[in-house]
Amino acid sequence: MRGNHQGKPLNHSVIALVVSLVLLTSTAAGAVSFNYLATGDVFGGVTQTSAHCYVFNVGASIKILSGAIRDDTGAIVPVPASSDTCTGATLAQFKSCTIDANGPLTFQTYECTILTRGSTAGLRGVMDIRDSNMNVLINSNLR
Repeated sequence: MRGNHQGKPLNHSVIALVVSLVLLTSTAAGAVSFNYLATGDVFGGVTQTSAHCYVFNVGASIKILSGAIRDDTGAIVPVPASSDTCTGATLAQFKSCTIDANGPLTFQTYECTILTRGSTAGLRGVMDIRDSNMNVLINSNLR
């Protein structure tokens, strides 16, 4: 009888170890990552009138949860839904989306932020600040 009793704690320990490894493995495999891409602050000077953020996917399909052009306080610059093809989009490989804040912009800096579900390794992008003639005054890459 003593041999059986001594074996029980070992069996419970082995079962607990196996269950822990299964849970740990399934949690790690099922983990969802959320990632940001953003430009730095961009200022085009007194003639800046609009900001345009472009995102291009060269990798696997990716879900863009949100995209925004923000002013120097971090506030989102309002854009019509028709001017934001990024937020909520699933970008397949070699597809792109844009966010256009057609202004008028004020005398401050602006940046573009993109939040994704999944790796941003295949995403490329840039934000342009333009004047009233749509000339690019300055730009910044998404990183």
